[in-house]
Amino acid sequence: MLYVIIMGMIVIALVYSIFEQSILKYYALGVAAFLVIFHLLLHLKKPHYFYFNDEKEKIVIRYYNAHPFLRKYKAIEIPKSQITDFQIVSTALGLNKSLIISIKSTKGEGDFPPVSLSGLNVHEIAKLKKNLTQLLIGKK
Repeated sequence: MLYVIIMGMIVIALVYSIFEQSILKYYALGVAAFLVIFHLLLHLKKPHYFYFNDEKEKIVIRYYNAHPFLRKYKAIEIPKSQITDFQIVSTALGLNKSLIISIKSTKGEGDFPPVSLSGLNVHEIAKLKKNLTQLLIGKK
């Protein structure tokens, strides 16, 4: 919904700036520029919903893009016994953090695709890191 409102405001500001011949034209162009920059930063940040559960024999990760038009629901279920390592990496000039989980299966070793942690704050990322570290230590 926010995306539709922002895009509507950009269109209105640009149309207004084309037809208006006063000082308000520059105001409208400024608003449009601000909204475009805001949209680009939102696109770089790529906010995601993230759910993590490690209470049973498997860890469950559910996530989706919070962008209203690009939403794809995804889930990962991994047996705890298959997890060999994890990494939390920074991307997009440090704006995003992603979780990469490494596993060992009957077909060999591999990594799951990165899962964006952009919807989590610093404390939630630290808690996730602590849970995954304890899981790996408990396996040794």
